[in-house]
Amino acid sequence: MNDPWRALVPAALTAAGGFWAALVTSAVHRRLPRGRVNPQPRIVAARYGIDLAVLLGLTAALAAVWFEGTTAGWALLTILVIVRPDLSDTRRRLGHRILGTVAGGLVAAPLASVVPVRPVLLLVGAVRAALVVVFQFVTVPYAVYAFVLTLSVVLLSTPVASVAAVDAQRVAYTLAGALMIVIGSIVAMPLIRRRRPLP
Repeated sequence: MNDPWRALVPAALTAAGGFWAALVTSAVHRRLPRGRVNPQPRIVAARYGIDLAVLLGLTAALAAVWFEGTTAGWALLTILVIVRPDLSDTRRRLGHRILGTVAGGLVAAPLASVVPVRPVLLLVGAVRAALVVVFQFVTVPYAVYAFVLTLSVVLLSTPVASVAAVDAQRVAYTLAGALMIVIGSIVAMPLIRRRRPLP
């Protein structure tokens, strides 16, 4: 008898999250930047799409074969948010992502061990999540954004007893995603140099 009710809890939480996202989006809709998007040249867009497809495909295959049941999806997320059509922009974001994620990881696990009280950690995580939203309207270095996001994700989504393990996985898989990007950049570099520079 309890099983149908158990299924309703995550459904209700998902619906509440969707309602919250719609509410926040409608509240900030007028402040979102507007204007024309400058399209990339076809060769740049095609190369970018191929880079993403290859990197995501290889990483997903590795995660499915050797890291099933883990949080290896963070490596895919790292690739999605870091890789840009411009190689120099990708390198800059990569450095910031690594710095912010490692710093966030170095704070999250010790914080959970010093203050092993779930409501306190949830409060800290919620405050950090609110900062992530604020950062959409305030310019901050990407490393700061990654630091706050890592703290928020780890503290909000992990039981106190598992914070260190999940924290280590987030940092490890972010670094794995970064390594895939570096390897991809090294392999792609000769091809990029043969063509005209990216804008």
